[in-house]
Amino acid sequence: IGIGLSSEILRKLFGFALFLISLHMIFTK
Repeated sequence: IGIGLSSEILRKLFGFALFLISLHMIFTK
């Protein structure tokens, strides 16, 4: 149970990080 929950959180954090990176790339052109 704990492993599944942590993987879910990591997946969301990774997606959020990619989102922030993409925004940074767009605004720093």
